[in-house]
This record gives sequence, structure tokens and C-alpha cells, in this order.
Amino acid sequence: MRQEQGHCELCITNDIFHGSVKPMKRIVLIGIAGGSGAGKSTLTSKLMASDPDAYGFIELDDYMKKVEDVPKLLGRDNWDHPETIDFGKLVQDLKDLKAGRSIMRLTKNRSYNPSFGETRIMIPIEVRPRPIMLVEGFYILYDRRVRDLLDKKIWLEAGHERRWERRAHFKDDQYETGVNKPMYEQFVFPTRQYADAIIDAEGKNGEEVFREVEVMMKPYFTKELHKFI
Repeated sequence: MRQEQGHCELCITNDIFHGSVKPMKRIVLIGIAGGSGAGKSTLTSKLMASDPDAYGFIELDDYMKKVEDVPKLLGRDNWDHPETIDFGKLVQDLKDLKAGRSIMRLTKNRSYNPSFGETRIMIPIEVRPRPIMLVEGFYILYDRRVRDLLDKKIWLEAGHERRWERRAHFKDDQYETGVNKPMYEQFVFPTRQYADAIIDAEGKNGEEVFREVEVMMKPYFTKELHKFI
């Protein structure tokens, strides 16, 4: 999964305000964790669509290191190991967003970078803070520095078969048994203990999970929030 850096000749702005920037009074960071294929991206997309003015998002996939820095397992690049993540950069970006400052990040998200599948080049986007920032990824609860910045930590629970069925990348038997399963059991699942809320994503569809989390988000939709969105 080689990914290259793009140039900032054309930077895309993920901007809530469509023009002038209003000051943020308080930024809420919501962590959405769980194994690969648990439904984190689906949930994030549904929350974003439900109120585009209130929500912004950061995804862990944009903080993966270059392929040459990825550890090996069984002679293969191990993209499921925590050492693939640049937690230092993630922590700094979350601190900046929580303080109301915009950040620049490289992304491969197809919504902003539709040609990534062909070019493998990550492009720069500006992310301006929104009142509720969703922080999504399978290792979001792994690093204590990240956990300490999150206002709420949600874990999506789903069994291996369900998650593997949904997984989009590296779907071959050798990777599943030699890399994905042992990494999940050794590093990902233990972070479940840090979640404030655990949601059954095995027995619910995406809409049901969204509705459950939507209720959890209601306390953050205060009158003060709507004064500055």
C-alpha cells in the first residue's frame, strides 16, 4: 500500500463556515474505535451527513507511515500493527483542533481524493475545527495521549467473521490468519477496555448503530454550540 505525498498546489478545504472563520468556543472530540470492518467509517459518514455544520472528522488511515517504515510479519507489510501509525502527528493535530486551530493533513479519503486508487498519491487538505470532531480508526484508543484528548470514546463490537466480510483491503487467507487476527487479539481488542460506550455492531445494521450513537451525541448539541456553527 505505497502512498506518496502530493503537492499543495491545490489544497482542498474541509470548511464548515464556507468563508469567514468564526471562533470555536469548545471543540468536542469523539473517538470511534473497533476492529477493521466493525462499521466505524459507515457510522462516521452517517453522523456527518446528519448535521454537516456540527460534525467534522479525522480518520486514522491518514496517519499511517510510509511503506518503508511499516513493520513486517511473515515477510509481509503488517498494516495492522500499531507501529504503522504516526501517533505523534495525530496527537499534535488533535491538540490544534481542540484549541480551535485549523490543520493541514494529507489524505487518501476518496471523498476528497477520488483518484487515490490509481495514483496512490495522498493530497493535502485543510481541516478547520467544527464543534464536534469525530476521530475514527481501529487504534484510536491505543495511545494514552490520544485517549486523554477524547471527550467520549465509543467502541463498535463485532465478531471476526462479520468484520472480515466487511473489510476492504488485504483480504486474503494468509493475511487474515497470519496478520489480521493475531494483531487484533494482541493490540486492538485490549483497547476496548478504555471505551465509555460499547455498541453491538454485530447484530445491528448501520442505521440502527447510527441511531444509537445519535442519542449519545444529543448532550453535545447545546444552545451554545448552535451560536457558533
